[in-house]
Amino acid sequence: MAGATPMEAPPCPRRSPYDPGMEMSEETTYDASVGEVYAVETDEAEYLSRFAEGGDRDVEMLECRPDGDGWLMRNRRVITIDLPGFAQKALKPTNTIEHTVRFGPEVDGRQEGVFTIDVQGAPVRTDGTIVFEDLGDGHTRHTVRCDVQVKIPLIGGKIANWAKDDVAGQIRREFEYTRRRIVERR
Repeated sequence: MAGATPMEAPPCPRRSPYDPGMEMSEETTYDASVGEVYAVETDEAEYLSRFAEGGDRDVEMLECRPDGDGWLMRNRRVITIDLPGFAQKALKPTNTIEHTVRFGPEVDGRQEGVFTIDVQGAPVRTDGTIVFEDLGDGHTRHTVRCDVQVKIPLIGGKIANWAKDDVAGQIRREFEYTRRRIVERR
């Protein structure tokens, strides 16, 4: 949208009151336009399929709609993770999460969004940003930055650090889902 200003979002939104946290960043490049990537990333059926295919259960879309000059998506789903021994007394392996993503308008070939993932009934939260950036020649960079916060005395930082590989793997699976669906939709 011409004349609009980019969404102002910090690289990894607020850390408090969930310190200690674990910040991370993953990115990939698609042979597709920002519009093609955004179409897959904001399509309700694609969104539901992405998480169900990844092994999540009871995936429910709570909202998927325009939000001012951007887009809002909110879902709830049940996830199961293989917790390390040191975390098993503090957390459950199966949890319900609520995931909210809010995109602003495209500005100069760049689509930015912010997201939160709240683990219901657990002191765990992830905040982050999503950026789709036009690289020219029909290529788009997709960057996800996030901060996993676990508010558990003494071991919260250790759990957040352990979660880094799990979170990175999930983001990479989602990149591959988007890559595959862009090709299949052509």
